[in-house]
Amino acid sequence: MITPAYPNQRRHEGILEELKRQIMEYPHYIYLEEEEIFSAEQPRIANPLDCYEVFAASPNTVLFWSSKTCLHSTKAIYRMQDRTVSFDLVIDMAQEDFNWVFRNLCLAAFGVRFGLKQKVEWVKLPKCFAEPLHPKMIVEGEFVRMKLEDM
Repeated sequence: MITPAYPNQRRHEGILEELKRQIMEYPHYIYLEEEEIFSAEQPRIANPLDCYEVFAASPNTVLFWSSKTCLHSTKAIYRMQDRTVSFDLVIDMAQEDFNWVFRNLCLAAFGVRFGLKQKVEWVKLPKCFAEPLHPKMIVEGEFVRMKLEDM
């Protein structure tokens, strides 16, 4: 299932075509891939078609884009485990925009909880995305966990 972050602006019809168009036409940069964090420099996606196919095939894809601009367009694949939302793949059209990506991933956790009705209590994100750290964040190596109620 593909979940647009702004369902009132984007409808599900044609969403895969729009996703493919964006990934193929605009450069995208990898922020997180299978717990490898790209904080110094985000590499550009080398094979956009392969990347599109990963997102299209995942049942846990969440998309963030506006109908007004595509300057910021975060795409992520989330995972649920022990009432915690974490992310396996995060890409964006902008480089070095950690605050924007952090905000979108927090919204994704809320969307999984309230939109998809899953039992979510925590979100786990790369520590470098969350700086400055909130006092209620629990540091776990290169990642932080935070209760959704504390956001």
